[in-house]
Amino acid sequence: MKYIFVLSSCNAWKEWSSIDTILVTTSIRKVRREVKARVKKGDMEIGNDYMFKDWLNGNYIGCNHESLNDILKYGMLEVWED
Repeated sequence: MKYIFVLSSCNAWKEWSSIDTILVTTSIRKVRREVKARVKKGDMEIGNDYMFKDWLNGNYIGCNHESLNDILKYGMLEVWED
């Protein structure tokens, strides 16, 4: 099974009217790289640093792809199955 990741920027309340798609990919590495870059620039924020560090390192036990959306501020990650 293949996953499709859709990374978008948005306001803090994740209102649909504020969503702007940044990246659509099947590569989790590309998603990690883009999220990390946007957090570094200040375009996105992370609510839980420990979970985020685990996720960046590929340890999804603490923070799987779906739960990253919950801790992302000014960003949204949707995961679709192909």
